[in-house]
Amino acid sequence: MELIPQFPLTYLDLMLWLAFNSILLLTASELLRSLPGKRFMIDKKRLTMAALALGLAFVIAVLVHAYNTWMTLQP
Repeated sequence: MELIPQFPLTYLDLMLWLAFNSILLLTASELLRSLPGKRFMIDKKRLTMAALALGLAFVIAVLVHAYNTWMTLQP
């Protein structure tokens, strides 16, 4: 029986992934929006909505992390 190696993902790793991907998608959507006459296989509106959803998830993750940090500092 083979053991599957476990990759220890932390909460901060998830926040970093969310931040990086939301910035990347927002940049790509804004660059695609600046080319109005070009036709692309990707839907620009859907790309923008995905980028905003990841950005919102990142903001929520930061707020949860800040709240947890604040609660541990309370006497």
